[in-house]
Amino acid sequence: MLRLKINLLFMRKILFFLLTGGIILAGCSKDTENNASIVGTWNVNMITSQVFLNNVLQGSDTTTEGSVEFDSDGSFTSTDSGGPTTGTYNYNTSSKELTVISGGDTSHATVTNLTSNNLHFQQDETQTIGGATVRVTTDADYSR
Repeated sequence: MLRLKINLLFMRKILFFLLTGGIILAGCSKDTENNASIVGTWNVNMITSQVFLNNVLQGSDTTTEGSVEFDSDGSFTSTDSGGPTTGTYNYNTSSKELTVISGGDTSHATVTNLTSNNLHFQQDETQTIGGATVRVTTDADYSR
């Protein structure tokens, strides 16, 4: 039963990150352009997610398909083989944290690079399920 819960959690997290991944947007790094904007369409270069159970890797998934369109009003539409997903986002430029809300799920990620043609973010979430520690990490790269 625990394995089923972990697999469902993993698949739900992966689907959520694949659908909303592009939302994590504006970080500051040496490559960040001052005028870079999230508004517009971003295409997936690669998104890799891993799931760990009690710090032991249980599986991973990588995709190179999908896109997300960010509107200036804080809403987004993400599209992949599962169809479109919509939601809202809020980006804190000081903490470089992007909060994404879609379908009742809230997710947080850290933007590591944003330029006029590249968006990169990382996400690391941990939950306890039935006494086991489940950790899901995501590394996402997008381009225009």
